[in-house]
Formats: sequence, C-alpha cells, structure tokens
Amino acid sequence: MNTKNEIDVANLRCDNKSVAFISKKLAMNKEKIERIITQWIIDTDNLIKESVSGHKVQKIPDLNSVREKIMAHANVLPLKGEVLDYVALNHSNHHDRIMDCIRFHILRSL
Repeated sequence: MNTKNEIDVANLRCDNKSVAFISKKLAMNKEKIERIITQWIIDTDNLIKESVSGHKVQKIPDLNSVREKIMAHANVLPLKGEVLDYVALNHSNHHDRIMDCIRFHILRSL
C-alpha cells in the first residue's frame, strides 16, 4: 500500500481526474491504474458497508466540501458528517472519482 504509483494515482483522483487523464499524465497503462483502483475497492468495501449500514443521509453533500475535508485531514476514519453522507450515497458507484480518493485515504488511515 502507498507505493509511489498509488499515491500519484490517488492525488489525481482526488483532483477529480479521469483514468485516461491519469494514464497520459503518469505515462501508465490504463489497466494498471484500474487494477490499483479495483484493489482499493476490494480492500475497503466491507469497512465502508459497515460504516454506512443504517446511516440516514442528513443532507446532500457538496462535492467540493467533501473533497476539501478529505484532503485537510490525515485520518478520515471514522467516517462522519458530510464525508459519511457522501459515502452513503456513492459507495456502490465504483467509477466515482471522489470515492476512489476516499477509499485511498481510508486505506492510508488503517
């Protein structure tokens, strides 16, 4: 976890960049980037499902606010507030760039 490639991919996903953009920017194969992201999904799915189980969304979170909160804190666990609301709404979307960012930061926090 946290290899240079993963950190570079995570930073760009947190900047809301597509896999195609990341591939060009880092001169990495798209499949390798997708494998990294898929591994994040596999590694965090159970924890995320436990975190959102029974959670009622308080309000529709603002994407920029969520991103800022993730980037401002070294540890996103436990998930709370707008970040938890965002995760509850988007955890099953495996193409969501900000969810990829959150997943990376969850793994970093563990």
